[in-house]
Amino acid sequence: MTPEHLLDACEVAVVHALEQAGKRTKTLSRGERFQLVDSGVPQHDIHMCVHVDGDQTAELDRLLRDAWTALAVVYPALWVRVACDEYTRALILARRPHDRDALRRFLETACEHASATAP
Repeated sequence: MTPEHLLDACEVAVVHALEQAGKRTKTLSRGERFQLVDSGVPQHDIHMCVHVDGDQTAELDRLLRDAWTALAVVYPALWVRVACDEYTRALILARRPHDRDALRRFLETACEHASATAP
């Protein structure tokens, strides 16, 4: 079971990463992005309105640049950042909203894997 404090920290980091990705997208002009926000789309949901084109890995790397630095201060274990990054990339590619329960399940699976592969 994922501790609530870990889930809380990861959720804040994921929502912030999605917000930053929405601001960095090249698919929308700044004006289009502002129209979405003015129409009620939260910044952290803009990723659901765009498609990642071209080299997806490079584009996701750009969108999520420096997304996990604050999380690393609170939870230095690499598997936490990797799990949040993989979860967030999957949301962006699938254009799905963040879901706390889905993040919880993702973290539980990542924790089990990290524990099983630890020396």
